Amino acid sequence: MKKTFIALTLAALGGTAAADSYFGIYTYGVQYTIDNGANATRIGLGIPFFFFTDFGVNGNVSYLLPGGSIGGDANLSYHYGAGADLGVYGGTLALRPNVLATLDYRFNNNLSGFVEANVGPQFFFGNGRGISPVTFDTKIGLNFR
Repeated sequence: MKKTFIALTLAALGGTAAADSYFGIYTYGVQYTIDNGANATRIGLGIPFFFFTDFGVNGNVSYLLPGGSIGGDANLSYHYGAGADLGVYGGTLALRPNVLATLDYRFNNNLSGFVEANVGPQFFFGNGRGISPVTFDTKIGLNFR
């Protein structure tokens, strides 16, 4: 699983020359985004709660495409894409591929806020083997450009 996650990360980072990169924080973690205008690659690291009962460590990578501005407001835009989360929660490894949509509001040239929703199956390995066919997640955060 680790090799798959690393391979996805490296593949997503390909073709990011002359890109704008920035850091962000979100509900339970930090992220780094490389945006070349045509697409963006985001790598994150978080410490989420697992069903609000157990701490875990989660890494994620997402590939985002620009959707455009909303309602004629150049500061309000949306993005869509796909991603994968890989987490460890008390002896259980969880892999979660997903599709996502993000709303982004740019307060100024250096700061934007975002909200993201994503959906996908989740596969569990180790102590908690199994599958959750449909899972949802959200992120709320800030990006510092």
